[in-house]
Amino acid sequence: MKSAGKIHNATINDMIMAVASLAIKEYFVKNGDEKTTEIKLAMPISLREMPKDITKFRVNNSIVTLPITLPLCSEFKVAIPLISKDMNKMKKSLDPFVFIGIMKFINYFLPGFVAKQLFLDITNKMTMVFSNVPGPKTPFDFCGAKSDWMVYEGPSFATIGMACYIISHTGAVKVLIKSDKSYLKHANDLLKIFEEKFDLLIKEGK
Repeated sequence: MKSAGKIHNATINDMIMAVASLAIKEYFVKNGDEKTTEIKLAMPISLREMPKDITKFRVNNSIVTLPITLPLCSEFKVAIPLISKDMNKMKKSLDPFVFIGIMKFINYFLPGFVAKQLFLDITNKMTMVFSNVPGPKTPFDFCGAKSDWMVYEGPSFATIGMACYIISHTGAVKVLIKSDKSYLKHANDLLKIFEEKFDLLIKEGK
């Protein structure tokens, strides 16, 4: 993955989002949808500062969920530049801080039923929750036993019926896809396509 990232001049996060772009595009096409060119993601983003060491780590709720547009492409050479451009723009913008400020204002100052309706209006425009978490580089040690692998699952958001959670663990990448059956009937098919796209990207880096 890192080698492929150097080839495309992109971050690991950009590469993983590109995998999602190609996988979802192929799944749509296989199920008769060749017209959809993008989807809206609900992406949790942490606003916490990276601790200098584990003793400085603090658990807090400085997280904002942003609506992110994911272009659906058929080739990495098309998807990666588009995604890298959008992610770089987002990292340099004040959007996360503005958005969390707006959400706090809504929650603190507006009646509950109004806040709920505004939240639903936002989430109803999103297709899926997407989260990519950098996990531990070394196995966890719990009571003398070391972790072989791990998965990450976040909360569902309002009426969004599908979610994709990705976490790295000791050099490996784990993908969890969660969906309501009425929303995504063949989640295992999509997961298989994810695996194929990851393999394709890794081959590019060899």
